[in-house]
Amino acid sequence: MATTRIHDAATGLGSSGIVKAALVAGAVLLLWRAARGLRDLGWAAFGLGMAAYWTGFWPF
Repeated sequence: MATTRIHDAATGLGSSGIVKAALVAGAVLLLWRAARGLRDLGWAAFGLGMAAYWTGFWPF
């Protein structure tokens, strides 16, 4: 039974470094945006915690 393998070079998918660079740039941008979102979420949680502490709602 013969198997046929198609290489990236034959299909043209792996021959361009531009596609890989765009994927890496997109991943870095996504991670950066997620980190900024987590930072903002952390500050919001801190503010809510301080409000709960100062109003006496915090049980500790």
